[in-house]
Amino acid sequence: LSGPQIDSTALAIRDIERGSALINSDQTGVGKGRTVAAIMRYATRRGLVPIFITAKLELYSDMAGRDVPALGVKEFEPVVSNKTIEWKGPDGQMRKQSLSKDEHAEIFRQIAETGKLPEGKHALFTSIDQLNADFPPNFSEDAKEKAKRKKNKDPRPLGPVMKAIQALAPNGIIIMDESHLGR
Repeated sequence: LSGPQIDSTALAIRDIERGSALINSDQTGVGKGRTVAAIMRYATRRGLVPIFITAKLELYSDMAGRDVPALGVKEFEPVVSNKTIEWKGPDGQMRKQSLSKDEHAEIFRQIAETGKLPEGKHALFTSIDQLNADFPPNFSEDAKEKAKRKKNKDPRPLGPVMKAIQALAPNGIIIMDESHLGR
């Protein structure tokens, strides 16, 4: 890690340990990805679950295949919320995931029930788009119902990925990349 990355990581850890949060708004190219990877390593070494939310799916490979291994981590396999996706793992090999709707639902149902990741998994990776499209099975809402819900400021029902995040959160660290793009 470079000096600015060490500083950002130290500040983030200090804030996490105080029960607070940190917004790292360094310029492009300073190395926010390495800072995120260091926070993931901090989390896993303390038995916490890193929950990585990003706007860009290509950052799955950058994080799991480049930034985390650059810190000396040899084993790092995330649960990925996308049903179909490819990303680079810490060994430099491509990972391919192609899950049926039922397989996907089962993985996230188990996480939601247990509050734990499946054996051999070290983090949860998801995207803002995945969360925006995360609805309970068979959920439907017409425009009138949606308008009423929003007017009453009622939250929409949680889908399987959000239920999993909710179950992991008490023993997790939520890391949002490009958080200004979330809705």
